Formats: sequence, structure tokens, C-alpha cells
Amino acid sequence: MRVLVTGAAGYVGRHLCDRLRRAGMDVTGLVRRSAPGLTVPVRYADLSDVDAIPRALDGIDVVIHSAARVGAGTAAAFERDNVAGTRHLVSALNGRRLLHLSTVQVYGTRRLVDADERCPVDPGADPYSATKAEAERIVAALPTGWLIFRPAVVWGGPHDSRLMPSLRRLSLIRSVVFPGPCRSPMPFTHVDNLADMVLAALDRPNVDREVFNVADGSLADGVSVSFRDFVLRYGERAGRPFRLVASAPVPALTAAIRAGAAVAGRVGLAWPTGLRPEVLRLFNTPCTLSVARARDRLGVIPSPREHLQ
Repeated sequence: MRVLVTGAAGYVGRHLCDRLRRAGMDVTGLVRRSAPGLTVPVRYADLSDVDAIPRALDGIDVVIHSAARVGAGTAAAFERDNVAGTRHLVSALNGRRLLHLSTVQVYGTRRLVDADERCPVDPGADPYSATKAEAERIVAALPTGWLIFRPAVVWGGPHDSRLMPSLRRLSLIRSVVFPGPCRSPMPFTHVDNLADMVLAALDRPNVDREVFNVADGSLADGVSVSFRDFVLRYGERAGRPFRLVASAPVPALTAAIRAGAAVAGRVGLAWPTGLRPEVLRLFNTPCTLSVARARDRLGVIPSPREHLQ
């Protein structure tokens, strides 16, 4: 079985390439440009290039679609990369199996308690969430040969260049200001738990046309951690507990973010997706997810990792 990982130069794609290679699989990464440090062979193609995609898929049996725009960008850029790119890939599959990586943000930022995959998709107007939901619809329109995975806040592993490095920097000064109370339970997804689920799916070709939540085990069985728990636990496990812990008011932060985004839009600058009201709501709205389907259908039980063990 030959596997192609799109977005292989990114955080999740790079980790999946590493895990699949260590598992003895014949894996190739798909990148748009040179990607130093990849441990697998690469092919070059942009998913906006409809002529290049069939060539990139030559000899491939299974595609893991992890390529997506997750950072800054205009609405048009999110549409191009997350929707049109997925549509072009799906059109070129020609019977190949597709494992599509989506996000729990397709559920929106509302209160959810032990929500399973039947929960209605309601991403709102956020460009990342909305385009990932549309990409899911494109994949699910295939008659057969697809699975969709919905990870939460992905973290950990050697290629994490965002969340864990930020925690390390904060632990050095032993101070943190949270964006609001951040005491609500929320889902996290360690990148190895995501990789475990993908590997299990590759071993089960008869599991088809299904959607899977991907969320970590927690400090207390059945109870998700809050963002505050996640950060403070890191300081404790690192031997540098935080001395100064404060919270910034959500209304003031929301107003500042909206003002900044408006100014950026007027001058033609892309506003980072991490700085948006939806993220504040994510950190401060209770959300727990069921992973029972993954347990029952794939035999995978996500476990606590790193400082959450």
C-alpha cells in the first residue's frame, strides 16, 4: 500500500509522515515547494493546479489529506486552499481511498457536552471553520472510499512550533495572562493520538464513509481539561509552576481583536486566524467530545500524553 500525505511540510503532515515511515509503510509527502528535513520521499504539486494532481497521485493507493490553510489569510485564500484544493484532489482520486483531516471547529463554538459525530455541523462565519466544513461536504459526496477525522487543538510532538514552544517561553518567566477565565473544559488532540487513529484506519480498509472525533484522554477519566488546566499543568510538570496567573476580560479582548482585524482589512493585511473572537469563545465555552466511535470502529482509545499524563 502506497500512501501520499498532502501538506507534508506542515506540522501535522510532517508528523504523520514520520509515524507512517516508522510503521514500515511506503509513504510519500506532497509539498508545494522544497521542505528540508522531511524523512520521506516527496512529490511537488499545488492543489490549485488541477493538471499536476493526477501526476502526483500516480501509483498511490491511499491519500491522507492534511493540507489546509490554518494561519492568516483572506476569505478568498481560505476558499482556494481549503475548498477548491479539496475539490481538485477529490476529482483526481479515481477510486483511491481518502483519509481527510478536518477539525472539531466545524461544530462551531457553542456549548457541547459529550458530543458525538452526529452533532450538527454549524461553523458560523469564521473562514477557517466554514471552509473546512465545506471541504467535508465535498469529501462526503463521494460514494465510497473516504473517512473524515475531526481533531481538536492539535499539540505536541517534535514538530509543534506553536503551542508547546509558547508554553516553554511562558514557563521561563513563570507568568501567564489568560484570554478570559479559560476554566471551561475543552478538547485537545495530541498529534500522536491523531496519528494512532490514522494508522488504525489504514489497517481497516473496510471501515468506510465515517466521521471520527479525535480528542485526548484527560487528567480525570471522562473529564476534559480546560485551557487553564493545560497551561498550569505544564508549569508544574516542568518544575516551574507559574507565580503570576491573571485573566484579561473577554469583552475588551474581543473589541480589540475586531478593531485590529478591521484595520488590517482596510490596509490589505491578512489577520492571523489565531486572533479572532471565535478563539476566545473556544477557550471559554464548555465543550467535551465523545470518541466512542473511534474506540468501537477503529479500536483506538486516545490517551493522555506528555504533561497531561
